[in-house]
Amino acid sequence: MIFRTKPKAVWVSGANAIFDDSELKLSTEKERRQIAFLLNPYTPEKLRELTEKNKIKAEMNDLAINTNANALKALLGNQEEVDTIARNNDAIDFVISDWKGIIDEDGKALPCTRDNKINLAKNGYPLLAARWLEAARWLMSRFDKFMAEWEEEQIKNSEPSQDGLKDEVQI
Repeated sequence: MIFRTKPKAVWVSGANAIFDDSELKLSTEKERRQIAFLLNPYTPEKLRELTEKNKIKAEMNDLAINTNANALKALLGNQEEVDTIARNNDAIDFVISDWKGIIDEDGKALPCTRDNKINLAKNGYPLLAARWLEAARWLMSRFDKFMAEWEEEQIKNSEPSQDGLKDEVQI
């Protein structure tokens, strides 16, 4: 039996209720069913990783207009800030592994690239992007349940060996 220890990506249909208040609501039910997103669960660890990756040094010089600001700089030194736009772009790129049914204005399939994901999120589909992240967080919150069901299925489908024990655990 193989034990899954990491969340796995899951296909989510564009017809899923989580997208009801996104820009997809303007599509017909048939159109929504032709759209699907392969979403990675968005773990707290991944959020921390992306936050650390996108930290930038904030110079207190910008605030040093008067002696109080200079005193504050002397006390605090340079502080780190998070480039939230870069972090959000990284999050969208991470969360969406693939998609189906996304087409451009010319009717051609739009490749699932970092640039295309970010362009969709920024240029006209911010609610859809928010729902991608929400769905990915929901998947993570359900990871334990999915894991338990998956392991139960593995146990059910495994054959007893000659000594009556289940298949060997693969790590």
